[in-house]
Amino acid sequence: MKLRSIIAITSLSLGLFSCSKDFLDREPPASRDSDGAITNETTMRQAVNGMYAKLRDPDLYGRTLPIWGDLRADNIFVHPINSGRYTEYNDYTFNRANTYAQDTWADLYNAILRANNVINAEVTASDGIDQLRGEAYAVRALMYFELLRNYATRYADNPSGDGVPLILEYDPFAKPARSSKERVYNQVIDDLEMAASLMEDDNEDNSYMSAWAAKGLLARVHLYMGNYGDAKTIAADVVANSGYTLAPAGQLANYWEEPAASDAKLETLFEVSIDGIDNTGSNGIDNMYEQAGYGDLVPTNGSTGITAMYDGSDARYNAWITMGRRNNASNNPLIPIVIKYPNRGNTADKDNIKVIRLAEVMLILAESAARTSDPTTANTVLTALRKTRQPSFGTYNLTGDALIQEVLNEKRRELAFEGHRYYDLQRLGLAITNRGIPDAEYPANVVNIPNNSFRRILPIPQTELDNNTNIAPNPGYN
Repeated sequence: MKLRSIIAITSLSLGLFSCSKDFLDREPPASRDSDGAITNETTMRQAVNGMYAKLRDPDLYGRTLPIWGDLRADNIFVHPINSGRYTEYNDYTFNRANTYAQDTWADLYNAILRANNVINAEVTASDGIDQLRGEAYAVRALMYFELLRNYATRYADNPSGDGVPLILEYDPFAKPARSSKERVYNQVIDDLEMAASLMEDDNEDNSYMSAWAAKGLLARVHLYMGNYGDAKTIAADVVANSGYTLAPAGQLANYWEEPAASDAKLETLFEVSIDGIDNTGSNGIDNMYEQAGYGDLVPTNGSTGITAMYDGSDARYNAWITMGRRNNASNNPLIPIVIKYPNRGNTADKDNIKVIRLAEVMLILAESAARTSDPTTANTVLTALRKTRQPSFGTYNLTGDALIQEVLNEKRRELAFEGHRYYDLQRLGLAITNRGIPDAEYPANVVNIPNNSFRRILPIPQTELDNNTNIAPNPGYN
């Protein structure tokens, strides 16, 4: 058998979630005329469930994607005593052969092909079919967005430059070249707009895509593209009209401790469901932070670390960070520990992974308002979020660069350990500095990555380059 590209190989694996990476000789269910084809709403729902199941993979939202967003920035680092996971991202030494970059690339395209399977199914339209197809459009958009922000340079740097291969229909023999960033971003926008038009405003719970979730993601995409007017308009609509609310300071810890999906419209527009049966086991993100697990990932301390970003009365600090000893050993020093994923030991249910929350949409609104000469809206929204988390806080009354910087500071506080910080630094062309803490308890590991470093994006995997002669590599990697 001739070797095929990862993109083509992953298109052959559209079944339910599996830990297997063996994609060869599998057939997409929609291509079959017998059992497994999407022929009605019931079989389409089964296919959609398989699409969602893929999102919990350890190489996607189950672990790698949220970790990348903090570890490659200045929020966390790998403890010197570790299990060996993600050390190359801690030290910025990853290359084309890196397993995480390869597996995430493959799994993102696998999820896309699962979404394509639903989108392209020939089924008589109905309200239920439209909803399911809309969910697939939203997931496909989200997967392409993740590919763009990890494997392509930022949009502001030459929109016509290399993006990622754009696959909208099943073709097991395809060896596609990279489409331009502009072409792929426009497809993401088209998909999210289509998703919002097909779906109901709210789904049965927030582990399924909805129109409001699609609109929140659309605001995020426009922000990354620098389309601040569009980002502001869409984010304002979500904040004003979605009916979602923030958890008050006194309930914030309870909100994060609740492992189950909810229809209460509290905070979370969309999250990836991980429960006691369908979970990533010891490969989950919770195990990477929990000191009774691997305990590899530690929040940055010191004057520039994430722990210094919170005032003493900010509810977020105690809800998300505590002081503890590695492996709970009494002879180990007290260090900050992330507790944002507290259900590692829960056999009945696990922590769902929050993909987009109302707080992020509020911060998108604040930043886009600040960048479109509307400091009043920016200060109002920023104050509302901060006072919800810290009731004793006064009010913001900032302008210009100081206002934008405070929006970024607040975003760092609010979305810490959810995988956003690196991508904000990247989209704005900001350098990454002072990731390590040079003191006795935290051995020095300062990694300074300027905004023009080739390592600001991931390598196109060597396996893909070997098997797809049409795809261009990302420069600088060996």
